[in-house]
Amino acid sequence: MNDIPGAGNRPTLAWSAYPGAAECPPPVSELDGRPVHWVGWKIAPRPMHIEVVCARCGYDGQPWTAIGLVAPEPGATVTVLQQQRLPSGRTYLQPERVRARPIRRLFAYRCPACRADDVYDLGEDGRDWRILV
Repeated sequence: MNDIPGAGNRPTLAWSAYPGAAECPPPVSELDGRPVHWVGWKIAPRPMHIEVVCARCGYDGQPWTAIGLVAPEPGATVTVLQQQRLPSGRTYLQPERVRARPIRRLFAYRCPACRADDVYDLGEDGRDWRILV
């Protein structure tokens, strides 16, 4: 496993070795004219049996990850099922249009050693991968 430069031979969390690096957001502030709100950086979970290596510096420890919430189109609505109660006490589901909420659509990964960012867009339906950065 490659160590973070300057961390010495002791185990060190990436953000303690590089204070302030996790404070700046990923380099995407809007998507298709809609603002993006980034949820703070965390250590990414390490998937079993999958080796993750930074393509730029070769660091093979755990990267940081952040999730980007993309605002909906202005005036966008979605259909939800609301539970309604009849006077008899029986309930049924009634479709109702409500204002759309921001969606988790962008996922960013940052190498703690060289601070390189990779940002992925899942698309509107969460199935279309696209690399933004």
